[in-house]
Amino acid sequence: MNSLRLISRFVFILGIMAILTQGTASQTFDPNALTFTIHLDKNTYLENEAIWVTVSLKNTSKVQVYAGSLEPLCGFLKFYILSSKGDTLPGPLVQGDCWFPEGKYPSLESGEKDMEIMNILSHYGIYNKDCDCIWGGVITEGKYTIQAKLKDLYHKKKSEKMDIFSNKLSLEVKKSTSKEKEVLDLLVSAKREQIKGNSSSAIDIYKKVIKEYPQSVYADNAYFFLPTTYFSNNELAYDFLQKYPNSGLAPEVIEDLTIRREGREKAQKSLEKLISQYPNTKISEYSRVLIEKLKRGKVIASEETK
Repeated sequence: MNSLRLISRFVFILGIMAILTQGTASQTFDPNALTFTIHLDKNTYLENEAIWVTVSLKNTSKVQVYAGSLEPLCGFLKFYILSSKGDTLPGPLVQGDCWFPEGKYPSLESGEKDMEIMNILSHYGIYNKDCDCIWGGVITEGKYTIQAKLKDLYHKKKSEKMDIFSNKLSLEVKKSTSKEKEVLDLLVSAKREQIKGNSSSAIDIYKKVIKEYPQSVYADNAYFFLPTTYFSNNELAYDFLQKYPNSGLAPEVIEDLTIRREGREKAQKSLEKLISQYPNTKISEYSRVLIEKLKRGKVIASEETK
């Protein structure tokens, strides 16, 4: 996610805090009531390829419980990425802190599920502002294990805290092939042009990647790194979803096309249409979560921000 989208996402998060904390849960933070899991779409990645992790949290109890937030910028969620040499990668690269009223934290009702799809490289890894990379951090060639922790920020005393740990997953990062390296070099050059303020040059490069390398593991990034005003074009956004229905970037595009532009009823209909058009994909999975949040009043639709 580029810096403009990161700022926009953070502002959006602050805007929904009041809704997320409505009501009082029947219990305190209870690890036994929550199922906390992480999932990777594959086990092998190329250097600088986004590593999308699906994080799921479900309340399996019969009562409402405090659950924390899966939003990376809120401080509840932390990942531990351990190399085969025993080194723990640094992170998060961006520190966040969402404020909640005293005694009121995000909660889940009985049977309710929350989900977040995040790119590890946006938050973890070795940071070098001069590196040939397209995300915030870099995870070099090697084998790693990854595990997530949901922090118990409800209890104040250290002796009472009950952090929850997810399952562990293994992954391997390999060097880019020569063809993929060509695409990566193009994206790096485009980002540098953007930093210099040469948006038109960057757009031309991104379009080249989209047209000539649609099957590359980096291709979906070319769409997403287009300047925000350019990507807000509906036709381009729907073209992205059609070509990359399982991209980790899909949730951001879905939110932008629905709840950030449409009222509650229209947004729900748009989400239902996406579910019908793209069954068994990240698009349908995330759209279902958004619909549930709309029904429970846990997400803001465009009409409510005016």
